Amino acid sequence: MRTVVAGVLVVVVGLTLANQPSSAAQQFLPLSIGDSPTMGSKSAKVVLMEFSDLYCPYCRRHATETLPRLKREYFDTGKVLYVFRNYPLDSHPGAMEAATAGACAAKEGKFWELHARFFSAQPVPAKDFEMHARAVGVDLTKFRTCVASQGKTDVAADVNEGNRIGVTGTPAFVFGLSQGKGTLAPFASVSGAVSYEAFKEALDKMLAIR
Repeated sequence: MRTVVAGVLVVVVGLTLANQPSSAAQQFLPLSIGDSPTMGSKSAKVVLMEFSDLYCPYCRRHATETLPRLKREYFDTGKVLYVFRNYPLDSHPGAMEAATAGACAAKEGKFWELHARFFSAQPVPAKDFEMHARAVGVDLTKFRTCVASQGKTDVAADVNEGNRIGVTGTPAFVFGLSQGKGTLAPFASVSGAVSYEAFKEALDKMLAIR
């Protein structure tokens, strides 16, 4: 499988990476990390950014099968910073509302707890969002206020960033190097239910870049 993102050739499995982004990639630089939910050390050189839909079955497969191994081997060890961005698809009714709920949980430091619940029982009905938010310790008064306002704005910003770099489906992953100050230089991207082995090959190549 091959794709060209920001002028960089990606071959999965067998990821080809340049030592720096191509000139065509400059129009996409930099990508912002901002206040997005993360795993791993913010001082890590390599960054893996996911654009995800909490109602997407392929995203669920990644979250339940591949993400735990990546977390153990790369994020918990401080080698790679993992960044989550929302990209709810119109084809998944309720995905926008789920993304908004996740964005609001993130404001209270409870994103990953809600992320785990949403993917363990996908799709979670909208009527149960507050139940899950309460269960992970979210303040419901703040949650309701956020869901009605700022949460939607935050999700829209993620979607706009995804659109800017050509995301069309989920999950989509961007491999990049940290530029500091909450930004990354993207080197390559791939979409779909990528295997752990393919991630390992790509991340190890990124980590070897000097």
